[in-house]
Amino acid sequence: MGRLIDADELKKNIAKWLKPSSPDEREMVTVDDIAISVMIEIEEQPTAYDVDKVVEQLKECERYIYDAVSDEDNYVINTEKAIEIVKGAVKDD
Repeated sequence: MGRLIDADELKKNIAKWLKPSSPDEREMVTVDDIAISVMIEIEEQPTAYDVDKVVEQLKECERYIYDAVSDEDNYVINTEKAIEIVKGAVKDD
């Protein structure tokens, strides 16, 4: 499974090294160089969302209920609490 990264942050970081500091600093680069640089930049991006942390917090808030009508065991969580956990999981470094 992949990881979630902040696309806006990635674009900002890539734009920095695509723009020369001054007109005199323009240099020719190959498509291979650009592709490798983009791949490295992607790898260096921090994870924007910690899925494991969200799952852990959701499990902490779930509660067990027994449904006598269907004769099934169920786990439930308050929807508002779940939304709060998901919204709070985005990293603000």
